[in-house]
Amino acid sequence: MRCLWLEHPGAYLRYHDLPGEPPACMYLPGLGGAASGSFPSLVAQPALLGRRSLLVDLLGFGFSDRPEAFAYTLEDHAHTLAALLDHLGLAALRRLRPQLGRVGRDRTGDLAPPDRVTRLVLAEANLEPGPPQGSNARFSSAVAAQTEEEFVGGGYAQLLDWARQGAPSWAGELQVADPSALHRSAISLVAAARPTLRERLASLPMPRIYVFGAQSLANADMVHRARDLPRDGVRVLLVPDVGHGMGIKEDPVGFAEVLRAPQRRWVDPPFRRM
Repeated sequence: MRCLWLEHPGAYLRYHDLPGEPPACMYLPGLGGAASGSFPSLVAQPALLGRRSLLVDLLGFGFSDRPEAFAYTLEDHAHTLAALLDHLGLAALRRLRPQLGRVGRDRTGDLAPPDRVTRLVLAEANLEPGPPQGSNARFSSAVAAQTEEEFVGGGYAQLLDWARQGAPSWAGELQVADPSALHRSAISLVAAARPTLRERLASLPMPRIYVFGAQSLANADMVHRARDLPRDGVRVLLVPDVGHGMGIKEDPVGFAEVLRAPQRRWVDPPFRRM
């Protein structure tokens, strides 16, 4: 694992840089997760072998440092990622040849500066702060509904207990997350800021792909969330036989194939007819 010292906020950002051919692909986890825990089995799939892969643990999560004074907003995380791209020389190289793709889970494109990304792939990312219809912000909203003191003092432990019962793999990543970082990130995710994440996604210039697990089509909120994305120029792809987790921990073959050759997985979204 490599690390980058960030002068502000005075912390180490840690990441894996797995060698391979360009364009490099940066993998970012959902809220509470760590790329070092979520994505190794995915990038090892035959469909993605030979591609340079960056697995980044955001500040406050995974193996990265947990600076107390850091605000942990989407914008703050984006600044740290921009610093990493500068450090790796990807920002300068992009002028000569596209060097960066991006895969994100649960969060959206705010975490990757648009002038440095040649393709953005979102796996059931949240696009709306709420109300629940059209949003997967229930988890974020439940965390943000508590004060930071309440969450750190008891809500975090309750969340861990729940995760250990229902999602033990995710609980392993969650238990090494800093509770304050988790709470502050959730606050930022559900903030009713304008433009919204959906509006920002619609305005981005690069090719954008929104990936659905086919099992998630049974969720009316999920369907509502992606119904209008093709109108905004966002391609919608389905990974068969998986749900919100994209099979990353269990069987990531389908998701890997979508990432490698998305033109082969384009579907006419069935939710258009709902």
